[in-house]
Order: sequence, then structure tokens, then C-alpha cells
Amino acid sequence: MKPLCTILLFLSPLLIFGQKIEGIVQYEQTINMHRNFKGNEEMKQYIPEFQTSKTELLVKGQEVLYRSAPGDEESEFESGDGNVRINFKRAEAVVYKNLKAKEQLTSTEFMGRKFLITDEVGKTAWKMTAESKSILGYPCTKAVIQDTADVTEVWFTLALPVGAGPASYDGLPGLILEVNKNDGERVIKATAIDLKPLEEKIEKPTKGKKVTKEEYDGIVEEKMKEMGASGGGGRMIKIISN
Repeated sequence: MKPLCTILLFLSPLLIFGQKIEGIVQYEQTINMHRNFKGNEEMKQYIPEFQTSKTELLVKGQEVLYRSAPGDEESEFESGDGNVRINFKRAEAVVYKNLKAKEQLTSTEFMGRKFLITDEVGKTAWKMTAESKSILGYPCTKAVIQDTADVTEVWFTLALPVGAGPASYDGLPGLILEVNKNDGERVIKATAIDLKPLEEKIEKPTKGKKVTKEEYDGIVEEKMKEMGASGGGGRMIKIISN
């Protein structure tokens, strides 16, 4: 298996740069909200265990843009006694990548502040596996990464030679169609692939205070500790008592 992995990694630049892919990939993201509030049982009673959202990835050659699907911005949930209403509003995060320049920019909002996070594409040291399956008719291979306590599994396809995927996931010789972080904590699955010329231009996000990923992660960790929760949901929660 090691020789095959070596060949795939060696050929990946040729695969990615040798074919221009253009179109839109639709994804469905499911987050286990209760895992974001480990040890805070009181908060769990006010929120549903799972929250699902629709996202999309625009692909045009060496540029990709990941964002919320139009119209999928917020949802409401009422507690059993009807005295508390929870309003979930997902921060409008937009992830732009230039694969050739290895540039990533993420525009997002956290605690009422807008940030523009800078990072580099292709830093993840994926471990290839021999496992395979089909997603939306595309043959896919499984790759895994373990970063401290987090384990992330992804499925990518060489049939779409774009070294990107949903959110910040990238660095493989094909498009990532499925992500599973920590056995269901966060799952992102492709639901439709429409290869066609894009009507809109892919543009870099510009809004927000410019920070590195490390700086932003530190800000989020500090605030979430104050709230008695752990990060990772990308949602703002408003609890409204009737």
C-alpha cells in the first residue's frame, strides 16, 4: 500500500493542475451540539442534540469558495415546556482558497466581531488507507488525520482532481466529498455535484480583522471557556425566556 500512496502523492500536483474543474458541490453538515457543552448538563436541556445545515463549494480551476447555502441561515427550537426558545444563527463563514498559491482566507463572525483568518493550504499530513467506497457515483478513498485528541476521517475522489473540500479540509489529490470528525461530532457529506460553468466570479473575502488561525483559535478558546463550552460549532446561540 505504501508504494501506491507514494505514487498518488507524487502525481497529485499533476492531477490537480492538469485538469480544470468547474461547478458547485452541495453539502449537508451535521453537528452534535451536546458535545460542544461537555460537562454542562444544564445547557444541554435547552438545545437539540443535532443541528443540520446546508453548505456549498464553488470550484473554478485553482480557486474554490466554501459558504452557507443561500437561505440556510438560522433555525429555532423550543424546549419541552415552551418557556424557552432557542435561536440558532450560524456565523456567516466564507472560506476562500487559491490552491496554486496555497492561500486560504476565512471571513467569519464570532461574538459580534468579524475576523479575516489567514492560513496556508495543504498543511495537513493525511494518512492514506486502502478503504474505498462510492459517493454520488464517484469512487472514493479514505484518508485519516489525528491531531492531538481529534481524529478526522475523509473520503476523496481522484475522479475530481481538485485538492480541496468543505470548510478548511484540503491537501489531498482529489475533491473531498465526506468528512467525519471524532466519530460524529461533525459530519459533512456531499449531496449533489453539478459540474458547469459558474455564473458568478469567485472573489476573496475582505471583511474582518486580519488574524492568523492560531490567533483566532486562542480568542475562541478563551471565550468558550468563559461560557462553559468547547468550540467547534460555528453557531451563535441566543436563549430567550418567554
